[in-house]
Amino acid sequence: MFPASRIGHDFYGDGAIHQIAPLRPAVKMDAERILILDLTTGIRQPTQMNNTAPGLAMLGGHLMNAIFADTLSADLEHLQRLNQVADALTPSGQQQLGLRHIDVLHLRPSEPFEPMAKRFYPHMPIALRSLLKLLGINAEQDATLASYLLFEPAYLRQLIDIGYRDAHNHQSDILSLLTD
Repeated sequence: MFPASRIGHDFYGDGAIHQIAPLRPAVKMDAERILILDLTTGIRQPTQMNNTAPGLAMLGGHLMNAIFADTLSADLEHLQRLNQVADALTPSGQQQLGLRHIDVLHLRPSEPFEPMAKRFYPHMPIALRSLLKLLGINAEQDATLASYLLFEPAYLRQLIDIGYRDAHNHQSDILSLLTD
């Protein structure tokens, strides 16, 4: 969906393609603390019962969630288990095995993005809406896919506002992670 961009002499694309272990780069760089800003709420949206199979929009949204949310959850669980092992070892045992405890703060949005994506769907560029329509996709079927494709300023402002409020509500947790 998104073209590669030239930076210097090379082209770079969306990093999510290689997002099998999203915490790995921080761990490899000897991070002592990791602040995770998740884009999924973990709140399951109620689905409307109907007699039709999930369409392309729902499957596309599910795929995007699998790429981002599922890999992050698995990597976070792995890091938590490694922290438990590291905490059970003596300092020399940690050093011998190359393990250390890494503090983690995992923040999620307090509101799901899909209802907003439905509202802002008409603001998407006509070319993208036309392509989605050609594929049989509209916001009413499932807004999860649209929530990943919307880069409209009004929608992004709403997301920033949610992020600002959520950060303010977790200010003490964030400060504790960064200052301890």
